[in-house]
Amino acid sequence: MRNVVGLALCVVACGGGGSNKAHPDGKATDAPADAWVPDPLDGTSGTRLKLVRYLTSDGASEVIDVHDAQLDFDCEITPWADGNFYCAPPVVGLSVVFSDGACAMPVLVRGHDTTTPPAYGVAFASISACPSNELVGTHVYTRGSSVAVTQVFTIDDTGSCVASPATGLDIYSATEVPIGNLAAVSLGAPTGTGQIRTRTYSGADGFSLFALGHDNTLGVDCDVATYRSSSECDPVVPMVAGFKDPGCSTPVAAQPSSCQEAVAAVNPHVSCPDVPPTFTALGITTTSLYESEGTCTATAIPPDTAIYVLGGNQVVPTTLQRTTETVAGRRLQAIRVGLADFAIHDYTFYDTMMQTNCSFVTQVNGTIECLPGTGSVVSLYSDASCGTPIDILQLNIGPTGCPAVTVPNFDYKVLPSQMLEVHAIGSVHTGALYTGSPGSCTLADTSIFAYYDAPTIVSDSEFVQATRIVDP
Repeated sequence: MRNVVGLALCVVACGGGGSNKAHPDGKATDAPADAWVPDPLDGTSGTRLKLVRYLTSDGASEVIDVHDAQLDFDCEITPWADGNFYCAPPVVGLSVVFSDGACAMPVLVRGHDTTTPPAYGVAFASISACPSNELVGTHVYTRGSSVAVTQVFTIDDTGSCVASPATGLDIYSATEVPIGNLAAVSLGAPTGTGQIRTRTYSGADGFSLFALGHDNTLGVDCDVATYRSSSECDPVVPMVAGFKDPGCSTPVAAQPSSCQEAVAAVNPHVSCPDVPPTFTALGITTTSLYESEGTCTATAIPPDTAIYVLGGNQVVPTTLQRTTETVAGRRLQAIRVGLADFAIHDYTFYDTMMQTNCSFVTQVNGTIECLPGTGSVVSLYSDASCGTPIDILQLNIGPTGCPAVTVPNFDYKVLPSQMLEVHAIGSVHTGALYTGSPGSCTLADTSIFAYYDAPTIVSDSEFVQATRIVDP
């Protein structure tokens, strides 16, 4: 659900699809009667489709989901096989397979789990959407009662119905939901006059929500992405998918053959942390495809897929401006990302009291807090026998030659209970550090990590809490 996680703005993570912060039971809390006035920049709730958000006591908010008030579930805007968009149940928890050798009787499955399963499952086509390679929905099913089968079946790339053991699976009956029961949403044409323009999802009920940008110079849709302290609108294009030659030296990109030819492919950095990817223009098509996994091996091109050799020219995304808002009376100030008449809110806030950026997270106890950091505080050892643990910020700086990384003032540690514990970051650690256990203790990796002392725990009471609500 690229639009929601990123209007809030996550894109890579997004990369389309982003991370869905769904409520455990698929529902959201009603907004209080005296709710604040929402910022139009965050979108507009309709009579059926409602924005779901984190809301603080002083009015800071982040849109995180969409709620279908008629069917009473949180939903994700999903491209569909009929060419439309629908707000469908989230794609988490249950997969659609078959209970028969003809692959005609769908059932819903998941790995064995004692928690309550989701109420819905969604089936997808083998061909993805243009040009973003998003999954294309085909069917929605409601979960029924448990069923006992010894095998389940799936359709492979050749169209054959293939059996596999049902061992270790929870299996449920499935009843199809008519597609007409879901809320239809349209993706609008780019609007605006600047270099980056806005595409918006809208519904017949008055619902609207930012979908993605459109780079008018490049002529392609783009996702807003933030790397360290800078933001850009990255073209929505296929990724490098392999190589053209048996030496695995000429990279290629793949996309559905029914798609209009993209202008570029994305080749993500794998060595330097949080550095923007590079985008390379597409060249001619090719009929050969090789993969490199230890050895360079020829592989079959999937059906209905076009393979493009990368050209030599780099495609440069448009840089966006980041501005911290100054709304009176608010401790958390939203960060606006945009250019000229294009603007959305970032998924981070600036905490004016702690003087650091923070992002909302939901703790395992249900508390929603705006916490700084990325979870890089870990327990290492100050002795070669791994007997004396200390809290350390393990900062990924990448190999020699990578751009400098800013050391944060705070970061959090994931405790064994899965609670997040914030630490203040101190000076560079002096002395050796070790990782492992008393029986297997080794020096900590210093090739790509720098280490900082982080002994001081910051109380939860220091951070802003929020409530998860659905707009009225």
